[in-house]
Amino acid sequence: MIHRTAGAVRARTAPWTDRAAHAAAEALGQRYFGPNFDEAVFEHWAARCRDILFVAEERATGRFLGYADQMMLAPATAAQLRAGTISEASFDERAVLGDAEVKSLPPGSTVTMYLAGMCVEAPGTPLGRRAAMALRACRRRLLSQWRARGLTVVMLLCAATPAGRRLAERSGGRLIGAGAERADGYDLYELTDLPTESALQRRRLSPPDAARGHAAASCSPQPLQKRDPTSSMLVPHEAHRPGK
Repeated sequence: MIHRTAGAVRARTAPWTDRAAHAAAEALGQRYFGPNFDEAVFEHWAARCRDILFVAEERATGRFLGYADQMMLAPATAAQLRAGTISEASFDERAVLGDAEVKSLPPGSTVTMYLAGMCVEAPGTPLGRRAAMALRACRRRLLSQWRARGLTVVMLLCAATPAGRRLAERSGGRLIGAGAERADGYDLYELTDLPTESALQRRRLSPPDAARGHAAASCSPQPLQKRDPTSSMLVPHEAHRPGK
């Protein structure tokens, strides 16, 4: 189980048996992005992937503040996502590797972590920014745990909003697929690492990226007027995606 804190906020692994946390994350994701992963399929993955969902909560009250979900993709799914021929709505039970499958890989193996989505309540507020920070810290910890097993982990994320694209770029992401050419309609970025908060702050202040409200926007994008109902990714840790 992964736990991280940021001021008055804590973020933690939400096991699949924590129905309240999963329901809150799903509701928030639906509010921002609409339908995404099939619920039954997601539950199948969650039973096999301990850290598929992180939730952020107010430390004093336990109030739900946001979520991030991420998963290791099966090689065939990763290839399809890279090629732009599949959307989240098409992911089936075999699309994601369970923890046992990932642990069975020999050191030196390359795996793909899909940064499916991240979204917070009260975007742009101090509490919302802290929630995003704590969720990002959980993701960094998860990444470090898998890499400690000798695995080479690359990450993919779909940018559903301008804020998502800015965050992907500030995180060192490389654009590998333009949305206009993809089945899901979103720009696809590949990341080799998840930068620390101080690194993100430095990049935010470096021209030409000194956009107002970066921290909040990257963690919690505004709902789109027009959106593909097959996806809900809020991109790089902030407001990036589907919501279980």
